[in-house]
Amino acid sequence: MRNPATRFFLRSLLLAIAFQIAPSLHAVIVAGGDGTQNTTGSGAGAGWSYVGTRGVGSAVYLGNFYGDNWVLTANHVGAGSFTLGGTTYGAIGGSTIRVQNTDLSVTDLILFKIDGTPGLAPIPIAAATPITGTSVTMIGAGRDRLNALTGWNVTGTNPNYTWTEVGSGANALGYKWNSSRTMRWGESSIASTVVYNSGDGNVNGLRATFTPYVGQAQGSVGDSGGGVFTYNLSSASWELIGLMLAIDSYANQPSGTAVFGNNTYLADLSSYRNYIATAIPEFSTSAIIAGSGAMLLAISRRKRRV
Repeated sequence: MRNPATRFFLRSLLLAIAFQIAPSLHAVIVAGGDGTQNTTGSGAGAGWSYVGTRGVGSAVYLGNFYGDNWVLTANHVGAGSFTLGGTTYGAIGGSTIRVQNTDLSVTDLILFKIDGTPGLAPIPIAAATPITGTSVTMIGAGRDRLNALTGWNVTGTNPNYTWTEVGSGANALGYKWNSSRTMRWGESSIASTVVYNSGDGNVNGLRATFTPYVGQAQGSVGDSGGGVFTYNLSSASWELIGLMLAIDSYANQPSGTAVFGNNTYLADLSSYRNYIATAIPEFSTSAIIAGSGAMLLAISRRKRRV
């Protein structure tokens, strides 16, 4: 464990065990570099073309189904004008559908139609919940980060921790957010399955942890509704596996920061694939159908929407 980044990450994990988590979600924050990287489709996979902006959040274009063009986003982002590839499409009034769980309770997901055709083939949705360790690409239009890595010395007892920014001797590391917003992609991996509620209904979800390795991603404000993609070796195609909805933070973590050990929470879209097929009748016969437990998140972590 001679690598400083690894040592700091292990310290962050120790802090994570003790900290309470406060709720939140914004462009994807990417570790390493100067923070301006990953703003083109190069390296992002096929999903880059499908993610656009929807108001203060993000959204994913699913495809054209017999003349109807469908978009998926977070309920807390809402339906409305959707900008994809530099073109803005209006939302068709009365087309919004709130996605439900199998017990008919509502989730933080909605579908809505737009009034134009982006000209993309339907994006496949994953058929099964990904296993732990599955590599994913997160794409969203959330807040940027400042260039420099920031360190804090965290003291006190739970939940009254005190964060002091320091130049050396830090036991927590991360980045401060910037005020600007950019479409960006980053890499991560699935840490676990979860069931969580950030204020808009229970969601069968996935958790991805922010680590200090170059290229690793964490959600920030504005990323809600952004797409999470993985490459399916069996079908040799990119699939939509999740939708970013929320992030967490340590107790009293300074606002507007992404700290190693924070988590991004995603909707597990394989859990909602059948519902989408019912809501969009043509869905089940489309190329969007590709291929072929959940643990309750500890109450010590409070999520906030991004």
